[in-house]
Amino acid sequence: MSASELSNSPVTNNSGGRDRRRVSIIALLMIASAISVALAQQYPTTLQYLPRGDRSEGLVAAPKSAAAMVLVSAVAKLAVAPEPLPEWPESLHLRFYLPRDGASPSVRIRQLSSFAGYYQMDSVVPAKPWVSGAVNDFTWNRDVIAGIYDYQAARAGHGIRTKDLWLAGLGIVVSLGPSGAEGGLQNLTVAPALLDYSNRRPLSTSRYEFTFRTNAAARVTGAIRSPSNTEVLAGINYQVTSGDPFTIKWDLKNTPPEGWYRLMLETSFEGQPQFIVRFYHANH
Repeated sequence: MSASELSNSPVTNNSGGRDRRRVSIIALLMIASAISVALAQQYPTTLQYLPRGDRSEGLVAAPKSAAAMVLVSAVAKLAVAPEPLPEWPESLHLRFYLPRDGASPSVRIRQLSSFAGYYQMDSVVPAKPWVSGAVNDFTWNRDVIAGIYDYQAARAGHGIRTKDLWLAGLGIVVSLGPSGAEGGLQNLTVAPALLDYSNRRPLSTSRYEFTFRTNAAARVTGAIRSPSNTEVLAGINYQVTSGDPFTIKWDLKNTPPEGWYRLMLETSFEGQPQFIVRFYHANH
């Protein structure tokens, strides 16, 4: 090949290809962001996520997380099944036991799945300081949550859930202190909570449910250990898919001793990361 032919030959520019791909990715991210903003602007003003005095509450766009696995709900279930809910009550109740040695709680309630915005409530400020060593009750007005239910029901057609099932689809996380992640280990301390719409006090917990979501397919194994480090729930083994929540349930038998329990999980993600959720069981 002559010098002139060499000078006229096409040259492969890898950096140029990378630049074009980078620009394409940025453009896609900007489009996704614009869509999220547009969707948020479509929500009725009264239902948008806003500060509302003792809490922030309303509709938000789809939640995102860069973490490999996220705890999206930690709840306590009562032995008595909840009553059907034909009409919204005047107020709703979030109840949880705060251990004597527990840190100040941080509350977040978020809808686990939806196609018309996601209900979220956080930044909760109780009327009175949280009380350690006792069941705490945060009560709030039903107006926003009832409006969001009607808004989503109008877009779901025949697929809308009843009010009590809709409430059951809310994830609740009451965090006790900051979470930590180091060397493939994530540590969380939570107070399993109950969302109630009656005026009764919780009598006894019959089951704990912990719901997670991963950002990739994975095998999740583990166990729940008691304060004495014995396994009270063994053989946890889930093959999970990306984005789909999965729930670990512990049905209480007899009367387990009070104290701090640990849900200890390992995943098949690179590095075999561990996930530990500490929670306190009280016989009240």
